[in-house]
Formats: sequence, C-alpha cells, structure tokens
Amino acid sequence: MHLLFSFLHLVYNFIGKRHPAKTLRTTTTARLFLLPSQHPDCVSCPKAATLSQKVMNPIHFALAVVLTAVSCFAQGQVNFANRVGAGGSILNAPITVNGTQAGPGPDFSVQLLLSANNSLTPLTPISTFNPPGTGAGVISSQFWAPKTVDVPGVFGGQTATFVVRAWYTSLGSYGAALAAGVAYGSTDPFIVTVGGAGPDPSVPPATPANLTTLKSFSVLVESWISPYRWAVMLCGCSEGGAMVRSFP
Repeated sequence: MHLLFSFLHLVYNFIGKRHPAKTLRTTTTARLFLLPSQHPDCVSCPKAATLSQKVMNPIHFALAVVLTAVSCFAQGQVNFANRVGAGGSILNAPITVNGTQAGPGPDFSVQLLLSANNSLTPLTPISTFNPPGTGAGVISSQFWAPKTVDVPGVFGGQTATFVVRAWYTSLGSYGAALAAGVAYGSTDPFIVTVGGAGPDPSVPPATPANLTTLKSFSVLVESWISPYRWAVMLCGCSEGGAMVRSFP
C-alpha cells in the first residue's frame, strides 16, 4: 500500500514539473482530472492542449487505477482477544458454557468475522481457548489466545462491524456445530474502530485496535446434557467413580 501511494506521489510531482500550467495551478481533485482542453489554463493554447492530452489522458487513467487499487488493498488490524490489560482492565469479555462458570477450554476454536453488505467474511488466524488453570487461574479457559487479525478493505481509523463465533473444533466448523445443535456460540454484531495502516502513507500504522465493544456470550450444549455434566466432560474428570467419555 505504501508503495502505491509513493508511486502516486511521484507521478503527480512529475506531471507538475513537466506541465506546471496545467496541473500545479489546480486546487481541487475535480480540476486535477479535467481534460487539458477543458482546463481554464488551456483555453488560449490549443496546440499545447492537444500535445498534453496525449500525455495526460493515459496518466489520468493510470492514477484512477492506482486510486482504485489502493482502496482495494486497504487493510486495518485488530487485536483479536477477549481479555486485555492487567486483570482485564481494558477488555474483559469471558466466554462460558451455558449455565456454568466453566470456559470452553482448548478443544474449542474461535474466529472473528467481518460483517459487511449483509454477509460475513471469516478472518484469520483462528484461535483456541486456553486450558483451565488452578486457583485464580481457573478462569483462563474463558479466554482465547490473542491473535493479530488483518481486516481487508478497511483502513486504520475506519469503523467496521464484527461477529465472533466459537465451536467445538472436532465438529469441523461453526456451521457444522450449528447444524448439529451442539457446542457453538456467537456474539451479536459489534462495531470497532480498527487500527493498522491508514490512507496516508506518511503516517505510521496504528497499533491493532482492541475489541473494546465485544460482549460476553455462552457456548450452547445439547439440551439432554446438563451444564454440570458438560463441565465434567470438558475437563475429563470422573463422575460417580467412572470416567466420563470425551465429547462427541
């Protein structure tokens, strides 16, 4: 992206030095793209305008292509995490198994999706939840491993709408878990101002933005499995003296 902007800047300066009367005196984007024969500075110089058209028209077209390409390559970044800062001081959005305080744990995947034009675009990388710790660290299974995620088509500083989905990894995908009616969960759409590279190449990229508007949600389980039994199954513990089988 920075190379595209640098190219655009160099081309504009080159045109300005070769044809100052027709470019440097323009003050708006609209005037920049006037044909030389339409430009007020060229009304009294038809020969110059004719010669300039041969040079300027292809360059105008090239600039338009470059500008379009720049918008297509816009790419912001976010910090894909649901706990940020000491003790969750910046963001604290724990994910639990419905009806319990247990987190999904490392057997669950979680993914960020970009919502735009009535469709969802899965973003990568996908993450997984942490295993439960001991003592105060037992809640670690409620949080996934942080990842830096690129947001294509969105500049840093612009807003975007996201959805987070979680599912039992062995089921293959969120869609498969949803179809099976077991071990899945999702947020409502939420809006974030993304970080990363902005439209001005002279400005350094911003730090990936935290998902500060992310809200907690629960992972749903099959209705015939009690929340207690589900928690036992997730940790691989014994119930009534017998080892409970793993799911599924």
